[in-house]
Amino acid sequence: MTRTKKVLGGMALLTGLCAFGCMGAVFCLPAYFKHGILVETCPDGGVRGAINVNTYGLERGRVGSVEVDLIGIYLDEYGYPHEAAVGRGDVSLVLSRDGKETPLDCDWDEPWRGHHSCPLKLPEDLTDGDYVLRVSVDGPLVDDPSVEVKLPLYAPAMAQVMTDRPLYEPGDNMLFRAITLRRADLAPADDRPGEWHVLDPNGELLLRERSKGGPWGITESSFPLSDDATPGLWTVRWVSGAVTTDVQVRVEPFTLPRYTVEASANRAWHKAGDPLSFAGVARYTSGAPVANAEVVVTVSGDGDWPPPTEWLEERELTTDASGRFTLSFGEVPADLIGEAKLRILAVVTDPAGDVQRGQAAATLSKDPVLVDAVTELGDGLAPDFNNRVYLRLTSPDGGPLANRQVTVTNAWAAVKEPKTSSTDADGVLAMQLDPGQPVSLVTPPPPYRPQPRAATQAVRFNGGNEHLDGRELLLEERVALEAVARRAEDCGVWAVRSAQRATIAMELSGSRLVRATSDGSGFGECVRAKIGDLPGYGERVLSVTFAAANPDIPALEVAVEDVVGSSSARITSLLEARAPLANLCLLRSTAEGQLSRQLVVTAREGSTELGQRWAESDAGVSWAEAGCVAQAIGSLRLVSPASADGVAIVTFDVSQPRSAQDSRPRATVSDGFELTVEVDGVGATRWRSTPSVVPTLRLRPSAVLLNPGDALELEVLRGPDYAGELPDTLTIRQGTAFSMTCARDRKALKLLSKEDRARCPEPKDDNRVRFTLPKDRDGFYTAEWGGAQTMVYARPASTLSLTMTTDKPLYKPGERGELRLQTSSQAVVSVAGVDSTLGTLAPLVAPNALNAALQKVHSDQPAFGLFDALALTSGMVRGEAAAMATILRVSRVDLIDPLSPPVNAAASWRAPVEEELLDVFYAVLADARAAVRAWEKAAKPGEQLTHARTKELWDATLDAREAADRPVNDPYGRRMVLHQLSEDLLAKTQPNLLVRDAARLPEDNEPWAAWVQDEDNQ
Repeated sequence: MTRTKKVLGGMALLTGLCAFGCMGAVFCLPAYFKHGILVETCPDGGVRGAINVNTYGLERGRVGSVEVDLIGIYLDEYGYPHEAAVGRGDVSLVLSRDGKETPLDCDWDEPWRGHHSCPLKLPEDLTDGDYVLRVSVDGPLVDDPSVEVKLPLYAPAMAQVMTDRPLYEPGDNMLFRAITLRRADLAPADDRPGEWHVLDPNGELLLRERSKGGPWGITESSFPLSDDATPGLWTVRWVSGAVTTDVQVRVEPFTLPRYTVEASANRAWHKAGDPLSFAGVARYTSGAPVANAEVVVTVSGDGDWPPPTEWLEERELTTDASGRFTLSFGEVPADLIGEAKLRILAVVTDPAGDVQRGQAAATLSKDPVLVDAVTELGDGLAPDFNNRVYLRLTSPDGGPLANRQVTVTNAWAAVKEPKTSSTDADGVLAMQLDPGQPVSLVTPPPPYRPQPRAATQAVRFNGGNEHLDGRELLLEERVALEAVARRAEDCGVWAVRSAQRATIAMELSGSRLVRATSDGSGFGECVRAKIGDLPGYGERVLSVTFAAANPDIPALEVAVEDVVGSSSARITSLLEARAPLANLCLLRSTAEGQLSRQLVVTAREGSTELGQRWAESDAGVSWAEAGCVAQAIGSLRLVSPASADGVAIVTFDVSQPRSAQDSRPRATVSDGFELTVEVDGVGATRWRSTPSVVPTLRLRPSAVLLNPGDALELEVLRGPDYAGELPDTLTIRQGTAFSMTCARDRKALKLLSKEDRARCPEPKDDNRVRFTLPKDRDGFYTAEWGGAQTMVYARPASTLSLTMTTDKPLYKPGERGELRLQTSSQAVVSVAGVDSTLGTLAPLVAPNALNAALQKVHSDQPAFGLFDALALTSGMVRGEAAAMATILRVSRVDLIDPLSPPVNAAASWRAPVEEELLDVFYAVLADARAAVRAWEKAAKPGEQLTHARTKELWDATLDAREAADRPVNDPYGRRMVLHQLSEDLLAKTQPNLLVRDAARLPEDNEPWAAWVQDEDNQ
């Protein structure tokens, strides 16, 4: 070594020593070397530990982080606590669940001021559940801190709860089961823990049970209902991670029905002119008929066509000896329009008084074909544009018209060139259609069906007087006359033209009516005929008044025209006296104007007899009430003989009241398209559509139903308003789990990743982007660009099917039945069997009960009201055109990350110095109290427990405990001498609290705390 090097080395050493000496002058070096804390003032006693842990973004298979702060807690020379970062220590991580521990490796960064951090990726094979991350530190402190952080790791999932039946009685045992599926791929979430909750109708939690889950994502439990269980809706809930699902069941005493009621229409569907009837049967559960049972049937209708009002009247029937009943409505009226449903509800009461219900519906349709449409333009058509249209053709009973030739014709087009296509297996066809320009379409009003009217306005009793005694009417007289007004209700028809008022004189002897005289009006004579005896006594003469307002019913008016002779005036007088009674025939009439049926009246000279003959005319409207009117008019007779022969024609006009005119439906006019759709061998109908606008951009797949590995083309269709360039690439995705980007033209190949270039087909420089689906992935693929979206579905390689059979078709009571289940692959099956009659009391579990849990792709408005994404995945959609229409109606897709949500958690631990301090203090205090009591016994009379003697006994107690190897130090390792105790603890050591006999205390009460803190006494 040269002299220069020696000099430089000595200078470096001298500089280090100087720096070390300077640091020792500023910081407490023993605290740093022993405890790893850098503080100015050396701790009084040892250093205790604390730890803070934070986790960020921890999840399976992805990198998150763990951050640990190690803290030292110490006391200064005055006993005040302080905290400082601990610069040394080894941190270890252990992941545990249900007693199984897994050490985790973590590449810790170099700690800075007690802060340790490392990136951490949890193992991918961890199952869902509640984990604990234990963070431990091996460091220079008195304690080796350890803290546990809760890590709930639950992948997105969906669940469904099922009970063995929907209705229970108090005292029953409820059985319930939940299935939990991973949201990403609908695979069972095996061994996923959760909690069962059972709540009563008041919301009180009666069961909270932890479950460890089970294989196939199935977990089950039970709950015994008490004999006094609260009736009402109970809730059974399954909670697992962020998933909460429940089902409600009813608890109440019940009796299973002794019999059932079934009903059905006589045809699958009805057209105008078809006879319509319903047949029903009531059978006991034993199979015996329910004979001689009362049946009350109520009828309702819905749809485009209102049924006749008489169809809606309640009907009463009786079952025959075989328990059957029939309800006939006659022929469907010719005014049937569109399609409608007629529903009946039959309420059956058996001879024992037990009541059961049954219902049925009949379908009515004007046309033999029904058509529904889905288009790419919000179900409308763009004028003068090549529209893609999907039409579903069904019979009125809902059956698809599959594999049929269909012709569509636009009767309004200048060139009526028919378009032909064929329906697929679901009765759906795809067609390119130019509808031309919109036209004004008139929709005729539906048939007018006024509600049954009250016969008249009620006749009112307006009051009266008694004239012999000059008094007002007595109460019993008024009550009796109010009853007369009710009996005279039909007399209100006289008020059809104008309100009526009549005064009637009544002569009474006692309660007997001697004579009643009206004012001679038709209304007055009608009311007079309803008057009878009246309660009372003595001779009386009453004048009473009755009134009626104009009723809200059709009015019949007559016009008489002489053909020969001049009898019209006399005939008119006769008819006007009879016409008001004929108004009662028109309560249901919708006719208005001159009626087609006319009356020919013949007079003979010298005779009061009039010949009458009804004749039908081509002019006027037909009316069904003609027979009733003819009966109301009856035979006409002149008051005096005719002066000459004569012939007169009587015509009848009906005028509807203002209320009927206002409520009568009217035709509507709208702009749109109307096309004729004809199905070969079935019939035709008309399809209307509204005008729409072509979107700026559309994406159309070459096929919607594919298999893994199939070729797919996405066609980019530009609208008239599109001004941009075609996209260079398109991407198909499956949420965040998979994506593939392919190029539209060769120039864009450079934009693709190496992986995508290897799996994408060669582009052809047109408006299509071509893909080859992966062979190992099924499910939905989505594509979006420029606001346009489309979707395709790759069928799974295998599908699950289930068949269920019994060993016998019929069993006797007490026999044992065998149920055979066969699935196409390994699966778990939930089976719940109940008496089918329970379904009349509560809805039974439907076979599609899991549908809601399985849905990841949503259709707010299913195509044709039937086909949604779930129907597509479950195989209900079989035809390609139906599948394309279904995809158009997809409204949203749940983008589901298959991994659990990142966990951000925090936990901390501090050395329990307070608890340790109190444990030792009270142990020493107990020994000190015992020492004082021992001194009391041995002390001479007059000897006192001074402050100094108390301190001696305390110190002696500490020495004795130390000799016995019992704790005498505080949590920081300091001997628990009196002057280092806190004020509250020191107060508990006062001599007066330790001595038994206060006579041993000095009379001069020197403050204990001040004496202890006096340095001369320490």
